[in-house]
Amino acid sequence: MSANDNSLELAFYGLLNKTRFGPFPKKVVKVSSESDLEEEGVPRFENFRGAPGEVVYDLRDFKGIVSWDDTTVTVRAGTTWEEVVSQFPDVASYSVAEFSVGGSLYFGDPIFGLNEFRSLKSALAEVTYFKNGSVKTGQYEDGGIPLLIRIKREKTKLIWKELITKNFKDIISLNSAILTARVAPFRSLEVWKTGDTFRVIAVYTPFRESLVGTVLSTLTGWTETRPTGPESLKGLGWALYWYFGITQLNEFPSLERILVDPDVAAVLRLERTRLWVSLFSFKPLKLPPSLALTPYSDAPETEALTTGCVLCGKCVSVCPHAELKRSFAYSPMGFFALHSASGLDVSDVATCEFCGICENVCPVKLPILSYYSTKAKFREPQGPLQEEGMIKDVVLVVTADTKDLLKDEIEGALLYLGLKGEGASLYVIPSSLASLVKSGSLPPDVKTKLDAAKRIYTLTPELTKVLRKSFDESKIALVHQLILGELIEDKPSLKAHYPCYLRNNKGACSYAFYDLATGSKTEAKLDYEVTLCSLASVKTGVPSAVALYTKERLLKDALVKLKSEVENLYTGLLTETYVEDLDWYAGISEEAREWVKVGAMLQAIKDKSDDELKKVEEYFKLVEKQGETTRILRKAIDIKSKRTK
Repeated sequence: MSANDNSLELAFYGLLNKTRFGPFPKKVVKVSSESDLEEEGVPRFENFRGAPGEVVYDLRDFKGIVSWDDTTVTVRAGTTWEEVVSQFPDVASYSVAEFSVGGSLYFGDPIFGLNEFRSLKSALAEVTYFKNGSVKTGQYEDGGIPLLIRIKREKTKLIWKELITKNFKDIISLNSAILTARVAPFRSLEVWKTGDTFRVIAVYTPFRESLVGTVLSTLTGWTETRPTGPESLKGLGWALYWYFGITQLNEFPSLERILVDPDVAAVLRLERTRLWVSLFSFKPLKLPPSLALTPYSDAPETEALTTGCVLCGKCVSVCPHAELKRSFAYSPMGFFALHSASGLDVSDVATCEFCGICENVCPVKLPILSYYSTKAKFREPQGPLQEEGMIKDVVLVVTADTKDLLKDEIEGALLYLGLKGEGASLYVIPSSLASLVKSGSLPPDVKTKLDAAKRIYTLTPELTKVLRKSFDESKIALVHQLILGELIEDKPSLKAHYPCYLRNNKGACSYAFYDLATGSKTEAKLDYEVTLCSLASVKTGVPSAVALYTKERLLKDALVKLKSEVENLYTGLLTETYVEDLDWYAGISEEAREWVKVGAMLQAIKDKSDDELKKVEEYFKLVEKQGETTRILRKAIDIKSKRTK
């Protein structure tokens, strides 16, 4: 199957969890309102789990708090529990922080309060959902697609107690006490396990304290604690494998082998005579037959299809390539979700900017660009790429395919470095910029030659990144970054564009490197006064820091020359032509002396244009401390202006 936006997105919805693909759907509807649901289908609430179906309703972005009062909170189905609990910590129930409310209802997730509520439905006031071709509101029916969910808020006082232990036998004893008591009237009884430590959390109402006491008294060391809130996949280290299942209390000891493994995190929830078990591991687990897994659980003893990606989606929101293609499938998440799917070519996904923002936000620190480099298809320039220039202690480096494109930028950078006392040479690497970015390194012979330089300057963030992988970072500098500081000193409000290689979050991308590497002609508009990338400047017309500096420098030089001309003429006239008049009025009339000076200034500026005079006046104001010459100039300009009218 060829890779296009539609086929890639459809394939993504075929990924039911990190270990299983189902059939690709025929149609996907992205839900923004209730009216979008017209025919039978299956929902998709999260990136990391789904149900198979020909029609998929995507509710991942159908989120947000709709309304609330003292007793309930109404949310859209795609809203995560983390988003709900952060604003309303008193909701009666919740599940895993990163799970959506709609997903927890549809898939029947284990919840806080499971021992009393038995399912999320009992903790809800009402649900608006789609089933059998129509939208309904009321008690949720299994199989319906939740749209709006009204969650009850807790009004009953609850007692929270916890016990910390590293002895698994304590958990066995607690399990036995529950079996013996037959009735365990907790609102919630949970065991959170990380490393080799078990944290038992008991929650109940005050009038049940005597009833739960027979169970709690099995162990000593209980202390009162605060409400925990939902467990978080982030807090559990974003383990790759997630297993969710149910076992009977009397079969709980069969889980000992897994639960004593310090590399396995777990959350156990009591539901009457059953335990809901959530296991989180960085390796596939072999599970006992007594643990009945839910349909969306990862398959035991099965390697993930996503090569370490947990499908959190953090990369999607910052990826310039996904934004360019207007498809999440062109993000790293899309790549890892689909690269093992039969018949799909994901090289277009990997052929991106290679900016690396995705690696900065990835919670499991995947070497994304290393995977991309094996699939990306960049074009190579036609004809040989020539090495040029020489390497001195200070050198400005560009690639052969950008040398001509950046001719003016190179001249400006060399001018700037020269003015700063760093007479830099120019060295042209005989490689394309795309080939260096893709490999992430310099050719060995080029690296050997550049080893001799004490300071290396560049004009593009892409080449800067490659060089910093090969040398000590302190040896490499992007000229634009050096200049920007000086520009901001003169104009603190300067609106600067930071290319994607220089930031860790979403921002405007010029796609100039992408165009160079692929031969594309993308559209990009940058609403900035200056950019820190020469390629972006050439493409969009926004001046680079080098170009702006050069322009400002030339303008300043011209102003200095103009000011000197006016000042020299004026001074000469005062000391020669008008010297007797000045001496005559000395001590008699300072006002008369002032007008003599104005007359001299009129003579000095008679051949200057209005535009030149405006600029020179501004420059006088900027550099003259006392202001006398500026004052005389202002009067002379006013008189000259009136005469010309």
